[in-house]
Amino acid sequence: MSVTTILKRLSIATVGATTIALTTVSAASAASIGFDFSGNGGQKESFNQSKNGLNVTATGKVANGTSRDVFQDEDGFGVFRGVGENPQIDGVGVNKRETLNLRFNKLVNLLSATFAKVDSDDEFKLFVDETQLVSDTQIPNSGTFDFTSFNATGTVLGFTVGDSDDDYFLKSVEVKEVPEPTTILGSLLVSGFGAMFYKKRKNQSDIAA
Repeated sequence: MSVTTILKRLSIATVGATTIALTTVSAASAASIGFDFSGNGGQKESFNQSKNGLNVTATGKVANGTSRDVFQDEDGFGVFRGVGENPQIDGVGVNKRETLNLRFNKLVNLLSATFAKVDSDDEFKLFVDETQLVSDTQIPNSGTFDFTSFNATGTVLGFTVGDSDDDYFLKSVEVKEVPEPTTILGSLLVSGFGAMFYKKRKNQSDIAA
């Protein structure tokens, strides 16, 4: 088989692989990973957690872009300025609506989030890579919200409030690491080259025999 024929077949295989990779990237994800944010860390500029090679950094900010500290207690993470302020993620003041950002070192898909200290009318919003994905949505009585139908995939997940009456702690999240499409294609290409050259050498061996 000529090199031209091999490259032609590889090109055809690559097109198919691209389609498969882009449409099934979530299915190719690793097992789900849960991050529990409850603890007694108090007030810090940021918090870091790592699990199975996946790292997440929690930071806070308000609507006008000003950074805020993160507060950690047994109920999870809140956004905090200091003594006398509500340590939860809250929405007091138009420019003071707080956001807790979770920045991951790899692309992830958010499966669920568990909220704590929630009242019956508390709502949240979710931003993924600074784009709003979920608008004002009531937090369930169970405290856990299922995101599997939202395709919340990115590296930065921002939890904020619907209005000034909302406040809550973010207790935990469950995510799946999502392989980058280029990584998947690279693996497929390497496998494709290996398979074709193995087949070519096998055919040559059969002829020689």
